Amino acid sequence: ARIFAMWALGMAAGCVATVPSRDASYRDQSALIASQVDVSAQDMDGTWHVRQQVTGAWPRGAGTVQISADGGALILSEVATACNADNLCEPATFVTRYEPTLHGRFRKVMLGDARSGLNAPDALWVLWMDYDRRTFVAGDPSGSYAAIFDHQPTGGADRIVAARDILDWFGYDISRLEERRR
Repeated sequence: ARIFAMWALGMAAGCVATVPSRDASYRDQSALIASQVDVSAQDMDGTWHVRQQVTGAWPRGAGTVQISADGGALILSEVATACNADNLCEPATFVTRYEPTLHGRFRKVMLGDARSGLNAPDALWVLWMDYDRRTFVAGDPSGSYAAIFDHQPTGGADRIVAARDILDWFGYDISRLEERRR
């Protein structure tokens, strides 16, 4: 019931959108999509484990992201593999800044560093966050990615099921979701 109440709040706040079709999408573009209106940058502050995600889509890193609140903005740090022209690869930290656009919606802002925002999505929408701020679902209207994040690497099966239900409701192909290996 709480999930549906959050969706209703999103509808009331005008946060529902349909997006034109795109070729590389993991969601049905005719489905409505909404961001959760009561989520702020401060709610997302902390270390988040990728619990499930669309295979091959963002995030591509080590399985955790660090989010820091900077006023209303998000600073997202993730460790991923960086390779040079000689194909020598090593772990590197990539930092992306997201500015708020509407409640529960953030857009990528490029920083001066060439590694800034590498592989990070242009839009980060919080599609759902549980009441206790332990789990959240991120995606974007284009359907270029979908991921379920939790403060813990295991547990909270009820929240993971709820997160999958939200993705299904917003038109994502949940058969493409896979558990993140630890």
